[in-house]
Amino acid sequence: MQKERIQKISLTRWLLLQAAQILKLVWLFFLGGILQSIWRKEFAWRAFFVSVIVQLTLITLLARVFLNEHLDFQPSHIMLTFWFMVGLITLLSGFVLGKISGRLGFWESYALSGAMLVLFGLHL
Repeated sequence: MQKERIQKISLTRWLLLQAAQILKLVWLFFLGGILQSIWRKEFAWRAFFVSVIVQLTLITLLARVFLNEHLDFQPSHIMLTFWFMVGLITLLSGFVLGKISGRLGFWESYALSGAMLVLFGLHL
């Protein structure tokens, strides 16, 4: 039987390789996956934009109903109901995204969440 040869590397090189793997994972997690999906022409643009419009419209209508500008303090049960409804609206927009694209739109959903975060951040 032959002994397998194990390549020996220094601790510093090993640590740098691990750091590179972590950076690659972070890149893919935050933006790389979306860009790869767009580059490979797998990103469902129509489904993404329709779900953005659905989510933005419904959350705007919900805010008009639940959030009163004239009150300085919203009762906790109203805010709890508001955020529960925001979760349901997000679920609905994800369902619409999946129905239109015909598949599980992972990167589209991720981009939808990012777009909503940017839009609401700019609004606030």
